[in-house]
Amino acid sequence: MKIKCLIIIFCLFSGVIYAQTEKWEYPIKLGSQEWRTTSYDYKVEKSLPPKEILNSWDTDTLFEHCMLYPFNMLAWTYNNPNAGFKRVYDQATVWHEFVRRKDAVEVLIKYFETVSFERLFEIKKLYVLGNELFELYFLEKLVSETDFTTLLTPKSLPI
Repeated sequence: MKIKCLIIIFCLFSGVIYAQTEKWEYPIKLGSQEWRTTSYDYKVEKSLPPKEILNSWDTDTLFEHCMLYPFNMLAWTYNNPNAGFKRVYDQATVWHEFVRRKDAVEVLIKYFETVSFERLFEIKKLYVLGNELFELYFLEKLVSETDFTTLLTPKSLPI
């Protein structure tokens, strides 16, 4: 009887540890065969993390998934970049969850502290420069076009 109880406790404990360390990746990779052969709506649906996983991420991990969201670059494909940003933002649960988090400001500030703006002038490969500039553009739109500013408080700003 004691052995059965120990086995049950071990199994439960192992499940909890596994659930906490479980990694989630976007199942359809940009540029893959599946990406090229499936519909837009299917790709969007598959790119939404399950709610329980989304809610289990700390804000740093969530931000990493936001930056890797496969449809971010779609904002450039619209005639109007504002409409492109809105379309991407509206369909992305990761971005909505990030804007909702109280510590999102700190995470975003920490990210901007790592960006070397001088390096942008040194980048020779246009696609690398484009990606880095796009990230900055997208984050600027996030701050200016969403409810992100409601998270700002005097304590959250590094002044």
